[in-house]
Amino acid sequence: MVTSPAKSRSNYRTTCAGIAGGSIAAAGRCFVQASNHARVTAYEHAHIEAFDDSTVDARGKSHIVGTARAKIRAEDNAIVFAHSRRHVQANGQTLITATDTTTVRIDGAAHVRVGPSVHTTGPGHPSKIETHPISRLARHLNF
Repeated sequence: MVTSPAKSRSNYRTTCAGIAGGSIAAAGRCFVQASNHARVTAYEHAHIEAFDDSTVDARGKSHIVGTARAKIRAEDNAIVFAHSRRHVQANGQTLITATDTTTVRIDGAAHVRVGPSVHTTGPGHPSKIETHPISRLARHLNF
């Protein structure tokens, strides 16, 4: 685990970690890359990048980027960007942006922006369908 200075406008430090397999809980202002069947539970302002067959439970105001078969369950005010065959379950006041062949299950009052190839299921419906959803979410994820 490596600790490095956060952005200059803040007075706290950011923790960075990588996990390949196993389980981890990430809370506060931290950055985690998960791969190889890892399970991550993200709280508060954690930023998680999930690859391979990782599973992420996103809560609070966590930010999640899911690629390559990652599975994501988001609730509270989590922000998720999913692409390349992801499965996302959106609950609460989450903001989901999905592209490629992602499947999104919408529950609760989730705000979902999806590309034309995304499949949506569940009792909710996407709040908006955009053909280029990436640009809107990029500012939330600080890209």
